[in-house]
Amino acid sequence: MKSTFDVSLDTVDTADGVAVTATVTGEVDVTNASDLARSVDNVEGPRPLILDLSYLRYLDSAGFAVIYRLLERRAVIIVLSSQSPIHKAATLIGLTSHESIGTAVSTEWKQ
Repeated sequence: MKSTFDVSLDTVDTADGVAVTATVTGEVDVTNASDLARSVDNVEGPRPLILDLSYLRYLDSAGFAVIYRLLERRAVIIVLSSQSPIHKAATLIGLTSHESIGTAVSTEWKQ
């Protein structure tokens, strides 16, 4: 069965104006990791985008590679709750993230 994910968009006020948030749910693996990258790239709005991965059930190495490429381009800021099923793996590989969207905004935009 092919893994699937959904992306839901919202906005949040920052010290500089408005940031777009994208919450990803479902599963990301080698079969759809490039689709995730395209989905993020196709979101209109200012960068960095706040990418909330807290509700993903699964993220494999191909998915983590996509996340790292997005981070390298400064296209995203990662949110990942400590309660997330992928939190332990993300911590083990050293993925930099914020616990919540509010924490990301207050840290990254210094409100």
